[in-house]
Amino acid sequence: AMRKGRWTKLVGFVFLIFSIGNYQSIVQIVALLILVKTLLHISDAQSTKEIYGYVARALVLIAVVAVAYAISNRINAYFMHMYHLHETHRLAQADRNASLGALWRHLKDTYTTPIPFLFFSKPLHFLFATLYGGGIVSGLYLIVRQKSDTTKAKLLKTIVWLIAFAAIPLIVNLPLIMGVDIPLRAHFPLGWAVAGVFVLSLVAVKGLLRTVLYGLVVVIAIVQIYYISIFFDGCARQTQADILRANAIVNRIRMDKEYEKEPIKFYIVGQKPFNVVGWDIKWQQPFDSYWAKYKIFRYFTDLRFEPMNRRDLNEIERYLVERGEPIYSYPGKNSVVVYHNKAVLFLNPDKINILIKKHRDLKKIPLERTPDVHATFDLYIEDNILFYYKKPCTEEEIRRKFFLRIYPKDPAHTVISGKRGLPFATRDFRFSLFGERKDDRCVAAIELPTSFEIAKIRTGQFGDNNLTWDVTYTFHKENNRGD
Repeated sequence: AMRKGRWTKLVGFVFLIFSIGNYQSIVQIVALLILVKTLLHISDAQSTKEIYGYVARALVLIAVVAVAYAISNRINAYFMHMYHLHETHRLAQADRNASLGALWRHLKDTYTTPIPFLFFSKPLHFLFATLYGGGIVSGLYLIVRQKSDTTKAKLLKTIVWLIAFAAIPLIVNLPLIMGVDIPLRAHFPLGWAVAGVFVLSLVAVKGLLRTVLYGLVVVIAIVQIYYISIFFDGCARQTQADILRANAIVNRIRMDKEYEKEPIKFYIVGQKPFNVVGWDIKWQQPFDSYWAKYKIFRYFTDLRFEPMNRRDLNEIERYLVERGEPIYSYPGKNSVVVYHNKAVLFLNPDKINILIKKHRDLKKIPLERTPDVHATFDLYIEDNILFYYKKPCTEEEIRRKFFLRIYPKDPAHTVISGKRGLPFATRDFRFSLFGERKDDRCVAAIELPTSFEIAKIRTGQFGDNNLTWDVTYTFHKENNRGD
């Protein structure tokens, strides 16, 4: 696209659009190439007019890249609209961070927070900083010793040189500035920046300094090779462990008495990291990633399965709730459940265990006696459980969020919430998670804490602008069920 000729530039522009659409780091790479080439031209410029010309040409090229990005972005948005896709993950994250305050924080972090390398972070930060600082100094040295330049040209070259080097971190961290948390591998434009600084330094220095520069680059290469060898060793061991684990799960499915034939309906609940030593990227493994956890069973096992729909999953959840046995995360007990030739793998069983416990606790409500508190919802306290009961009950009455404040009997006992010491424990909840509506009655069960003796509780429901109802119950020695 930098050659003469309209058709050549048009074709290059079209390729640039689709390149950015496939992987947006192309924006950073092209910007770095423009910057380095501009600085190389400026270092040989003989007049301020030439310098201005090279800077103007660079800005035009950056503008072209920005237009290509905008067009590519609109094309992607069009496809999302056509196929009814939603902005999730990084796209949604960037949209949430689109404010001036967030932009300022990201800019500040760009210049104060080093890239978090997995291995050898201190040596790499030192080597890159040395090369970067050397590039600035050597460029300024080149400008000063050019005898043919006027003072004005030298001053202009110095300003452009410093601005360009100050812009390199902005280009390398462009996704972070836009508010997107990117994986370490997406920092590969850093390699292009390092290569560009090396080329600029190579042009500027000679003799012993050039030898030192070559030595510095050799050291960087050695550290990077060692880095990559450890990285891929950890990756290979993680991959093998995940494959073995996936096949062990398949064996547990086929050994179950409820297993009949394949294809079998299969569902994976939750995520869980299974890191091997030396592999710290938890989300880059199948069992701790939403997008990869089914792929490992499809490509690395011989299990023939089809995705389970929500109705089938609800059927299994009802079966487990009625059975009443707690579920443990894989590889624990009951972590692989097969029912009517449908298989569920529980990597995180928190939700199902809440349902199981809720079903068990709701049966304990002591309706045969007088409630401890008469209110919009009657309150019963039994076996360290606070029950909410209402009959008749409507869906509207359980739609609003419930609040629950639990006060310790010992005033010196403060409940820690984040960084604050509070005088009460908070157990706010939604009815759907801890209660059920059945036969025109609503019942919810909340387990009270046992780590401290309870003085009183305050509970009710939030309204739009105030509380719809609010009651306080004080525990006494004979009825303190928080013991």
